[in-house]
Amino acid sequence: YLDRLEDALEYMKMSRPLIEASGNSKLLSRNYAITGICFWRLGKYPLALEWSRKALEIRKKYGDKRSMAFAYNTIGLIHWSASHYAKSIEAHRKALALRTQNGNRKFMAYSLDNIGTAFYYLGLYNSALQYHFKALDIREKLGDELDIAASYNNIGMIYRLQGDYERALELQEKSLKIKEAKGSNISVGNSLNALGSTFASMKKYPAALDHLD
Repeated sequence: YLDRLEDALEYMKMSRPLIEASGNSKLLSRNYAITGICFWRLGKYPLALEWSRKALEIRKKYGDKRSMAFAYNTIGLIHWSASHYAKSIEAHRKALALRTQNGNRKFMAYSLDNIGTAFYYLGLYNSALQYHFKALDIREKLGDELDIAASYNNIGMIYRLQGDYERALELQEKSLKIKEAKGSNISVGNSLNALGSTFASMKKYPAALDHLD
């Protein structure tokens, strides 16, 4: 996996002079964006931010709101990975604003979800719930069941930390049922682990062991 990322970075570097000479700003922004994502996956966050911001600046010049939103989203994810949660929220809010203008509700929900997750890591659980419920509302209207299941899991996790175990279990079980029906094995494992953590918090250790993967 790491070798493939290094290979991708080398290819981006080799192709960059030709793209720069062509004057194709959209293709150049894509080159910068992929470079930023590769550095992010390698855990090299300052370089990831540098290249992602370069991609964003080009996209601002040609005014493509959709690709600008993706750039802000990537910057938000990099800040989240680097534990810069306030900066992550700032970037995701900018992505959300652009996606709201475009009316792309699926990606609006992703941005709301990302903001909620950053608030969760800041320990601001009520703010996290507010954004996760907004994401859930959109996802229910769109009918995307796996995304709905993800929202249930996120909200349930916060309820567990707040000590509201019954509501946590209710949502985590609903999430698990959806994922099992869809045959999403990795997601099923995540839901089982979430349920196990809630049972452990309730000191119901046999039930916790039954669910933990």
